[in-house]
Amino acid sequence: MRLSSPIYKLKRQARLMAREKQIKLHVALDQIATTEGFQNWGHLSAHYAQMTPAQHVLMQLDAVDMVLIGARPGQGKTLLGLELSAVAARHNQTGCFFTLDYTPRMYVNSFWRLG
Repeated sequence: MRLSSPIYKLKRQARLMAREKQIKLHVALDQIATTEGFQNWGHLSAHYAQMTPAQHVLMQLDAVDMVLIGARPGQGKTLLGLELSAVAARHNQTGCFFTLDYTPRMYVNSFWRLG
């Protein structure tokens, strides 16, 4: 299920709602979770915790978005790109993956291991 906003923004909305309506924070969190289609905040956070980093990124993308991944060497950029491609394929979405580190054969072997 796709959230309307990233989880940190939903938490901020709940804090503001709790202050504005003078209700407890857990009640405001549950109200936010209900508007997002979950039973309560615990259900939303459990669903969110089961997702991989690639699923978190993909959940926030629209069909025309492009993702550029940058980080220091050895931080998992290529693996995240491959995982994004695999998750998109599982959801019948189209994606392109470009790297200068992998040969086509290395890419296909890695892709099928994630698949």
